[in-house]
Amino acid sequence: MNGHQHDLCILVRREVHPDLRCQPDQGLGYAIGGGGCTLPRDLDELAERELRDNYQESRRRGWIEITAA
Repeated sequence: MNGHQHDLCILVRREVHPDLRCQPDQGLGYAIGGGGCTLPRDLDELAERELRDNYQESRRRGWIEITAA
């Protein structure tokens, strides 16, 4: 993997295991645009897809992985 890794808090439209939840006082933690690393514009949809396709693996790790192109 090239580049940087970032921890992000993403609001999704489904229930997830407590191990995958952000802290209650944690904000979204990202914004599209600006300087630094470029995030995909469809980041929320990518997170939803990752949870749908790889939920058990994500739960085992305690996080989901999204790779920006």
